[in-house]
Amino acid sequence: MSVETRVVKRKGLQAVDVMVAALLIAAGAVIRLTVPPMFGITPNFAIAMYSLAILLIRPRLGEAIGIGVVAGLVCMFSSKAAYPVNLVSESVGAIVCYFVMSFFIKINKFAVAPLITTALATLASGLAFVGTYFVFQLAPLAAMAQMLITVITLTVLNAIIAQLLYFPAKTVLKR
Repeated sequence: MSVETRVVKRKGLQAVDVMVAALLIAAGAVIRLTVPPMFGITPNFAIAMYSLAILLIRPRLGEAIGIGVVAGLVCMFSSKAAYPVNLVSESVGAIVCYFVMSFFIKINKFAVAPLITTALATLASGLAFVGTYFVFQLAPLAAMAQMLITVITLTVLNAIIAQLLYFPAKTVLKR
């Protein structure tokens, strides 16, 4: 009698993947609500958390966009922005995170991938946020300059946070 092994291809996110993404996005929202403003602007640590989720669960592109949209919706409730630009910025950040993560998977070098991936996702999200304000003239240029200072500062902080949390979280999740 022979033993047959079947490989079942994954069809979408598993329940544990959705839970990990939801918990990390919620943690990012809580951190965002509790951290004081930088240069008068509230930093968005949710980007580090959804980047971490994307790095840990390795979703497909559509699923990564879904994570970005959910993060954008959650951020809208914790944002002081008068306009729903978080939907655009978080979706852009999630897409960048997905493609940079995919690059690191292809070259099989992942030691500093959380740092670089999250930095680029934060930068893309922040520039999309400020760019949306600029295109639609939603704020004066001085306010946008302050936003850019926050984006640069947050890029560094989010990258460090994701790098520090990635390997312990990966170990806990046994991935």
